[in-house]
Formats: sequence, structure tokens, C-alpha cells
Amino acid sequence: MGPLAPFCMSKIKILFLLFVVLNIETIFLFLFDRNVKNYIPIENIFALSFLLFTRKKIFHYGLYSLLFFLFFLEIIPNTFKNLNKLNIYDSLILIKNLDNNWKIISAIFFIAVITILIAKTEILFRLTKNITPSQHLLLLTFISTLLVIDFYKDGKQNILQSRILNYQNRYLDIEGPLFFDKTSIRLLPWNHETATDNLLSSINKKKALVIVESWGIPKNKEIINSQIEIFSEIKNAKVTYKEIKFSGSTIHAEIRELCRLFPNSTTIDSIPNSSECIPNLLKNKGYKTFAYHAGNGDYYQRKYWYPEIGFDQILFFSEDAKFRNCYSWAGHCDIDLAELFFKNIKKHEKSFSYWMTLNSHAPYDKRDIKISQINDCKKVNEETNSSICHNYLIIRDLFLTIKKGLFDLEDIEIFIVGDHPPPFFLPSDRERYGKIDLVPSIHIKIN
Repeated sequence: MGPLAPFCMSKIKILFLLFVVLNIETIFLFLFDRNVKNYIPIENIFALSFLLFTRKKIFHYGLYSLLFFLFFLEIIPNTFKNLNKLNIYDSLILIKNLDNNWKIISAIFFIAVITILIAKTEILFRLTKNITPSQHLLLLTFISTLLVIDFYKDGKQNILQSRILNYQNRYLDIEGPLFFDKTSIRLLPWNHETATDNLLSSINKKKALVIVESWGIPKNKEIINSQIEIFSEIKNAKVTYKEIKFSGSTIHAEIRELCRLFPNSTTIDSIPNSSECIPNLLKNKGYKTFAYHAGNGDYYQRKYWYPEIGFDQILFFSEDAKFRNCYSWAGHCDIDLAELFFKNIKKHEKSFSYWMTLNSHAPYDKRDIKISQINDCKKVNEETNSSICHNYLIIRDLFLTIKKGLFDLEDIEIFIVGDHPPPFFLPSDRERYGKIDLVPSIHIKIN
């Protein structure tokens, strides 16, 4: 028995190393974010069972590439909780709209992923090369013992789970994964409160809606209070604050507020029953309708469905020199569009003006802070070099600009609402926004 001990220990070490390398993404994710509910994917075990009996390297590369894809299928929604879908088309458009610096970062990230994939495949291929069926059985026995370990205190979730089933179950209400298949795209009724519930019934002849990119509800109440207080300085204004339910990404917020619908995808070319959307309903009552967005009209296919739901005049990103280009996202600076936004409101007796903002989009570039000072974050007890600070100040600049535009206006009702909480990259930052299913909303009425 003595001479066999070193042999058994060496084999156990190899099997343990094989197990670690196979689940390296899960281990890395756990080390990066302890709040994520990690588990060992059962797909990895099935893959190992298959590959231990398959010696062709091409099968190893194919299968581990698929496992990598399943990993990102889960990590992206976990990191950016407002993204309900991983849509390849939208991802390509998103990368297209990034500025050059972020395109370089994306390219480096892609190269790193490919490098890790190649290294992992080569290591696993070598480790499995000389494993016998009996040793394979030993490894599966070792893994199966993990089933008796309760990974969570409540005992409801085991450490061994399926990534495919978890992803499918998460989106049962919107038909599971969607990539390029446009035949299954549907718009469902939004049965919750919206910021614009009272817009159609208001008697004011000038109506406006501003959806603010990445405006969420922080645990630090000083931030949200500081933003709301900006509008209390407007004379003869009644300011009401409330919090409403949200789901999805930016396009979901737009269609939620404009049409009371919820799309099961972000790839929308057309809106069914568009005659029931707010712009069309108001246009039928003699209102002039305007839409403003400092980004590219191709993104989220806005250039197709904005006119369909009733907007007469639309402004998207162009190379017009009178508008500055900002840094967080490819497009103009929001505060530059404000002058035209309020100019058209003043010009027309009856108008509905809609503004989907842009510059508070991740990565919250501090160069987009044009009015506030970076040290203003200290007044709300935030670090000046944090993404939370930059997001706060960019939105603060927007609100200061809106307040200025409203100062000499009368007979106007304006609704301001967030699309979703800011999808900070750092888990510690995301944890600072506690109400993950709610967004803030301000209703301003000036008689």
C-alpha cells in the first residue's frame, strides 16, 4: 500500500488541477465579486465526460468555446442587470457606437479572452490526454460529492447547476434567449405605473418628456436629494417626486413611457398599434411633436420607429459643428441640445417635446462634466474619482440646464424619469444602488 500512495496522490492532484482549470471562470468570478451567487456549471462536467473519451483537439476547442459563450451569456446580465437579453446584433451596434478608446479596450479584451481560451484548451487537452476511465470515474465521484454541500444558507440552491436552464428560467416571461430571430419579437402590455400616466390628461398646452440615461436611486440619499432640489428653485412650479418600476434597457424605458408597451427584445424596427402611442395621440389633437437624441439614429433602430409613433421633427447625432461631441458615448453633448429643445417649446403654442439623453451613459466620462465641479461630489460624500461621482455630476449638469430652460416658461408640464439604474462595472458601485427594480421620476408643472 505504501508504494501506491505517491501514485494515488499524484493522480488526485492532476484530477484536482483538471477540475480547477475547467472551472477557472467561476473561480475568477467569485474572487472578483463575492456577492455573485456562484456555482459549478453542470455543462462543464458533461463536457469533461465527453472530452475524456475524445482525443481530437478540434473537439476540445469547439466545446470549450461553447462553454466560454455560456459563461458570457450569464456574466453580462449579472453585471449589467438592466440588460434582459444578450443580443448579438445589438452588441455589434453597441461596439460600433463606442469611441476609439473604448474600441481599443474592447479589442484588447477580445484578444485576452481568445488567449485565455487557447491556453485553457491546451492545458485541459494535455491533462486529459492520459486519464483512464477509472480515473475519470474518480473525478466524477469527487465532483458528485459537491452535491451534498449546501452553497447557500437557505438550502434552496446547490453548488451544481445548469447555466442553460438558469438563463432560460430567468427569461421565461420573454421567451428565453433571442439573438437574430426577429420572428419571435413581441411587444407586451406594460401593466405598471409609468412617469407619463397623467401626461395625456393634463390641460397644459406645452408638454415634455425627458428620459435620463442611467438615472437610478442610490442608497446615498444626498445624491438624489441634491438632484431634485435643483428644480425647487423654479418659480410657480409644482414639483412631485415618485419612484416607478422599470425593467430592461434604455429602449424598454422609451417604449414603456411613450407607448405603455414592453418589448421582449432590443431589436425593434416597428411598433404595433403605434397610433396609441403618446406622440400620435397628441398629434391628432393638434400638437407639434419633437424628438431629440444626441446619439446615432441607427442605435436601437430609433430612426425607424420614432417617426412611426408620431414624431414630426427628429434630431439625431450629426457632424454639425454647432454641437460639441462628448466622450462617454459617440454623440453630441446633451447640454448643447437643451437650447434647441426649449427654443422649439417656446416657439409653438401646442407641442410635445421628447428628449432621450445620452451623456450619462456608461462609462461616465468625467470630461462630460461641463458645469459642475468635480469637488461637488464631496458635498454629497462621494469620492471624486469614482464612477458614482461622475454619473451624479453629469446628470446634475443636465438638470441645471433643464432648470435654466424652464425659468421663463409658462403653461408647461415636464416629466423627467430614469431609464434604468447605472450599470457600474465594479460590483461595489452597483451595490450602492439598492432599489434595483425602481427608477426615479420628477413631475414639474408650471402654470
